[in-house]
Amino acid sequence: MTANLSATLASLPSTRREILITLKERGGARAEELANALGITVSAIRQHLAALDAGGLVTHRELKGGPGRPKFVFHLTAAAEALFPQAYDDLANDLLEIMRGEDPAMASLVLTRLAERNLGLTRNRLRGQDYAGRLNSMVDILDERGFLPRLETHEDGSFTLTMHNCPVLAVATNFHGICDGEVGVLQSVLPEVELTQCTRMREGSHACEFRGTPRR
Repeated sequence: MTANLSATLASLPSTRREILITLKERGGARAEELANALGITVSAIRQHLAALDAGGLVTHRELKGGPGRPKFVFHLTAAAEALFPQAYDDLANDLLEIMRGEDPAMASLVLTRLAERNLGLTRNRLRGQDYAGRLNSMVDILDERGFLPRLETHEDGSFTLTMHNCPVLAVATNFHGICDGEVGVLQSVLPEVELTQCTRMREGSHACEFRGTPRR
């Protein structure tokens, strides 16, 4: 089964990996149930659960109403769920390919509507902020979305924004419109600057780099 797991999940110590897999299969379990399933002691299971909890991979809720010491049921967190195989990139690519096959304009329209939605959500969040606030808040938004951004400001008022990860790279490689939409959102919320994209991950660069130059 390890061959079908993500690299992160497969790299975990075997017992912790098996705990996560068992919780995934059962939807939740008590420490005693995990111990029986894995054939190890309850105390050892609790030590592993504590480490997984500290790592943000498991959470728990208390069962109410029973006598004796509190009883807890453990569940996977969203972060742990994300470690299991996902096929969102393949699905998105397949859907856009089908749309493009039916009507070349259809895929472009979907990406345009997606960009418009992102722009609306971003504008609402940045409402009322000055230029510096919008720039820094935009970096925070990109970070939350998994782009690993880094902002460098320069004495002439320009800035360099580097994104070291692209969470939609598999789609962006085939459908450039998704990149155009992201750039359009940046330019729309920062009209004070002329935005130029210097490098693109979809073309083989290690990062996407943008230069913002103040408009004169």
